[in-house]
Amino acid sequence: MEFEVGNQAVALGAPTKGQSGYLAELDSAAGAGTQTLIVRGTDAGGRQAVATTTFELLSTAGTDADADGVSPPLDCDDNNPAIHPGVIDKPRDRIDQDCAGGDATFPELTATTTFVYAYKKLTLVRRIDITRLKGGETVTIRC
Repeated sequence: MEFEVGNQAVALGAPTKGQSGYLAELDSAAGAGTQTLIVRGTDAGGRQAVATTTFELLSTAGTDADADGVSPPLDCDDNNPAIHPGVIDKPRDRIDQDCAGGDATFPELTATTTFVYAYKKLTLVRRIDITRLKGGETVTIRC
């Protein structure tokens, strides 16, 4: 099958459940505004068919200035490759790294810590218990 928009060939992306596919790329040369999609296909018997439909192309800002694989408007800072959907947002640094609409907050910790110690000339830690962990936590002990 061939797909064409504004005299430009376009690719058909991988289909999602319940859909036959989607237009994966559209060069900005097509321009914003009303566009006509032309689909040409040939079946196994050699019969050809052509279908057309029109759609409104709202933006051609599909350039990825920071080359992080995500273009505006999904990429909320297209001048910084460390900021785009899918990255881990460092909590409370006043930067929205994952473009979710705001800075991440620290997760609620459910772990509890108890310890037993003795003190004379030196402090001797005899036991540390950390319970109610969810998994993936890191414990650092410093003196």
